[in-house]
Parts: sequence; structure tokens; C-alpha cells
Amino acid sequence: MDFIISAILIILFIVIMIFSFSMGMLTPLIGKKEVGLVIVIGLILGAVGGVFFISPTIQGYPQFCGAVTQLYNGDHETMTVEIAADSNVNKVINDLKNMDGVNSVDNRGLLVHVQPFSDNTSSSLEKNIQYMDGNFSSWDIDNKAGTINMNLSNDNVTGAVKILRERLYSDYEINYSYSIIELKVDAKAGSVDQITQNLNDEGYVVSNVTGPVHDTIADAKLHTPSTPFVVLVCAIIGGIVATLGVFIDQIRRVLGRIKWR
Repeated sequence: MDFIISAILIILFIVIMIFSFSMGMLTPLIGKKEVGLVIVIGLILGAVGGVFFISPTIQGYPQFCGAVTQLYNGDHETMTVEIAADSNVNKVINDLKNMDGVNSVDNRGLLVHVQPFSDNTSSSLEKNIQYMDGNFSSWDIDNKAGTINMNLSNDNVTGAVKILRERLYSDYEINYSYSIIELKVDAKAGSVDQITQNLNDEGYVVSNVTGPVHDTIADAKLHTPSTPFVVLVCAIIGGIVATLGVFIDQIRRVLGRIKWR
């Protein structure tokens, strides 16, 4: 939320609290019997102010923190983009590089998802995968998660996936699930939303975003109180302010005596 709008909302809440206090000060005119009603109205005014003024301000706090972080450390957010294995990788990379706010694009290679398999199978696969296809230049196998992250020596991704799928099943009875290509995009924080929208329009998925701004927003969200809690606190504040207005004369006399002593 814009800083100016937040400031206006806070000022409006203060105005409501002044009204609640003033209403309490009028108790001598409307009668002491109405003290309870005045305090209840103060609670209601506080709750209303919490709903319409303070809660939107609090909920906008994470974005405010992100905007502050972006001012001095918003040049590098890391986006993980997933594209289908049969996509034209070079075209996607070139399109990404031409988008505003993109600093660089790196190909993390082919990520193959299969059923989880045993440690013994993983050891055997680690030794023999290089003989399946000369296109496999490097690999990282996680048998517990059921993933094989591979780098290829040429752009024949479709052929590599076909060979790997067939050999995994024929040699190890490992069922193939699907495969994607992961791209690592270094982008400016202010352009992440637009880049994500452009990629979604093209049918590509942004699976993860990390970086100073994103991490700051995520951390702030963890520490942002819920709307019901904010409304409850504001209602209590409204009740306290109204009570102070009701007993302001007594409070002044007590403070005057303390000062005189």
C-alpha cells in the first residue's frame, strides 16, 4: 500500500479516537448512567477503525518492507522457470533476455521426474547412465526424491528424454513421470511480476522466486498480525480511549495532587 494512503488511514483512525475521547468527556452532560453505553460505543468505533483503517495498513506492511528493500538491494531476484522438455529452449532464453528487467538467463539443464528408487539402484545408475547416450554430459541423481538433473551436450532434448525413459524402464524398471527444463533468471525486483505474467501468458511456469526483496516480504508476512487480532486490539484501544474521556476530570485531579505534592 502507498505510504501516503497508509498515513491518511492512520490519521483517520486517530480522528475516530479523538471523537471517542470527546464523547467520553460529554458524560457529565448526558449522565453517569450512560457511561457503559459510551464505552461500548468506543469499542465499536475502535473496531470499525480497525477494519477500515488500521487492518489495510497492517496488511500492506510486507509490501512496504519489500519496497524499502528494493530501494537499496533490488537489482537481483532469482526466478526459477520451468518449461516443457520439448520446448525450443534457445527461443525461450532469447525471449527472456529481451524482457525488461532481466539481467541474465542460465539453463540449469533437464530435470527428469521418476518414481523413487533404492540406493543400490541409484549406485548402479550413477555408473551406467553415461553409457545410455553420449548426449548426457553430467547428472545429479536423487533417488529419494525421484529426480535426475542432467546437462546435455547438444540441444536434442526430445531424443535424450526418449532414450532415458526407455533405458530406465528396461534396465531398472523405473517408471518415468515427466521432465522439464529449468531456467534460472536473474531479474530486477520491480520487474518480477511483469516477467511472471509474460511467462504465464506463454504457458511457462515460474516455480520459485528468491532474493532480498522476496525474502523480506515473506519474512514480514510471517510477523504480520491477522485481521481479527488487529480489529480486537483496535476495539480495546477505542474502549480505553472512551474510558479515559469519561474519567478525565478525575485523572486530572489525581495528577494535580501528585504534582502538588
